[in-house]
Amino acid sequence: MVIAAGELDRTVGEAIAELDYKRLDVEVPYFTEHQPTGENIAEYLWDKLRGTLSKRLVHIRLSETSSSYFEYFDEEGYPYER
Repeated sequence: MVIAAGELDRTVGEAIAELDYKRLDVEVPYFTEHQPTGENIAEYLWDKLRGTLSKRLVHIRLSETSSSYFEYFDEEGYPYER
């Protein structure tokens, strides 16, 4: 399944805009109940994007630094070897 780059950019941009320049634990309802850790932010973005991208979304990688990152994917539907 393929997605147009413009559509992907718009969809991801909207999800990120909900978090950008916000105090997550106060301003984003999801993070009032979940600690705003890298793992939880990746899961939050997965849930947001999964609704729009459905099966086209396979894997999320959220980079914190050049050597530190968080990954999230659906274990049952992951099409690649781990």
